[in-house]
Amino acid sequence: TSAEMNRNHTPAKGYTYPVADSNDMNFYLHNGYTVDRYTSAADFSIVESQSSNDYIYIRFTSKQAYLEAKNNSSELFSDIRKVTGKKTVTYYNSDEFLTMAFKT
Repeated sequence: TSAEMNRNHTPAKGYTYPVADSNDMNFYLHNGYTVDRYTSAADFSIVESQSSNDYIYIRFTSKQAYLEAKNNSSELFSDIRKVTGKKTVTYYNSDEFLTMAFKT
């Protein structure tokens, strides 16, 4: 939504962006990269669905689930290596947006 984007983006001067008041086309929701709680099975399913991508994305709907995933990130790394066959995985996260991204 516009409110979410305005938290860490600044619109270009002189340009008026349309108001986004729906999450219908939210990247994470639209692609099925959102989970309500941390479980290795749910996260493995998201990892598996993105195995051919250069990046693997996960967004959590609660702070608790996000923190549990961060505390178990070694398990996520293991799943990603197993599914993609890649040995090197780079990790990015946003505490503000409850997201994780893994570059494979």
